Amino acid sequence: MKLFAFWKYDLFPYLLGAKVEQVRDDGWVTTEGYQGMVFNPVRVLGGKTGEKLHAELKELTAEYDADLKKLRDEYLDRVNVRLAEYNVPPVGGR
Repeated sequence: MKLFAFWKYDLFPYLLGAKVEQVRDDGWVTTEGYQGMVFNPVRVLGGKTGEKLHAELKELTAEYDADLKKLRDEYLDRVNVRLAEYNVPPVGGR
C-alpha cells in the first residue's frame, strides 16, 4: 500500500507531503521528490486517504497563490494611481 507522509513547513499551507519511499527505524521518512532529505512526519496516511489530502493541499496552495497574485496586482494598481497623482512613473512590471 502507498503511504503519504505529511510534515510541518514554514510557508502556506504549513504542511507538505509526499509519497513515502522508506520509513526509517527512528520514524523519519524519505519521500519521492525530496531526494537526500528526511522528514519527521506529523502524520502518515495510507492509500487513497493520503493521496486525497495531498491533492487537496496542492489545490488549496494553487488557489492561495492565485488569490495572492490578484491581491498584489490590485495593490500595485492602487500604488500606481497614487504615483500618477504626483507625476511619478508607474512601478512594478507585470
